Amino acid sequence: MKRTALAIVTLILSVLSAVSDCPAEVLYLKSGQQVEGKISEDNNEYVKIVFNGVSLRYGRDEIEKIENNKDIYSDSALDAIDYEKNGTELIAARRFEEAINILQEGHRRKARDAAIYANLGVAYACIGDYQTAASELKTAIDLDNGDCLPILYYNLAEIYCRLNMLNQAQEIMGKITCQNLRNLIERSISLRESGITADTILMASSFPPDTVFFSPQVLGEARNAVSVYLEEANKSEDKAYIIEDFPLLFIYKSPLAYLNLSFSEITEKRFIDAKKHLDAAEATVTDKNEYRQKIALAGVYFARGQIALEECDYYLARKNFKKAIELFNRWNILHKYLATAYYLLKKYPQAQEEFKTALNFLGSDTLEAQEINEYLAKIKNTQS
Repeated sequence: MKRTALAIVTLILSVLSAVSDCPAEVLYLKSGQQVEGKISEDNNEYVKIVFNGVSLRYGRDEIEKIENNKDIYSDSALDAIDYEKNGTELIAARRFEEAINILQEGHRRKARDAAIYANLGVAYACIGDYQTAASELKTAIDLDNGDCLPILYYNLAEIYCRLNMLNQAQEIMGKITCQNLRNLIERSISLRESGITADTILMASSFPPDTVFFSPQVLGEARNAVSVYLEEANKSEDKAYIIEDFPLLFIYKSPLAYLNLSFSEITEKRFIDAKKHLDAAEATVTDKNEYRQKIALAGVYFARGQIALEECDYYLARKNFKKAIELFNRWNILHKYLATAYYLLKKYPQAQEEFKTALNFLGSDTLEAQEINEYLAKIKNTQS
């Protein structure tokens, strides 16, 4: 279960740190989902919005509200700008050219700052200028000697993969101490060596059920020939998603960066360091209603629940898994782990209910479903 959880959270954090084309509007759905893109049709019955080149239709009864993106900074306020902070926000808003401009202004006012170089690297990568991105990240690496150094190495290795400089990517990967980040680089290198131009492959259970719109192509339902490259992946126990031209890069000291660092510490059973990273991740969640930040916060609670299970504090584990479920009730893995906490607390009726909920979301034909059925059988024997 530990290995599955690590893989799932690693992939969640990767895709949620990805960024794409600049959207113009945001649909806030009543389900809690946010969809960003360009509205192509708007009438009394439905709204059509273009996301990553795909037109999505939502009925008016599904939509809570529609908002236009607001300017994050004003030219008249340049003297008061925190350039690093605003550059980060512009990247998160997918306004890459603006982010580059404001970060370069930060260079002129605050030279030799690792955060500015790091985020310039991400912004340049997101507009496809990988050579400049690599140069900026190498400078950031020279300036940074703190906790985020593995994240900088990861970003640089991913950029080398996009440049097909696989020997350099391998060399940088050797400097990454976080195993989950190394796993992602190994996957990227393997794909490139196989001639697949996709950035990575992600499994369906890596997402809450309503976040699949982050993925441009869905195997088995793909609209183009890309699925032929992934025949083996499509035979796996889980639906697979392919991400093409979708940079999987971390903003400097973002919630997702800290979460990936924390899960490496959890794997190595360095729980004090893991908790420190999780505190930092939560501190950087500034808007709990913003969709990606809400997912990051759910990741924090999930990770804390994992630590509590390892430390045999099952009450604390239950508390954190329930907090995560409050954010994403239909995410099967959370119900599975909450059920495990109840089982270890010998609260068998609650465990049975949560296991069945997870099973409903998973379906009956996965390896995880088999594991859950084994637990349900144990509970039945205990109650008989």
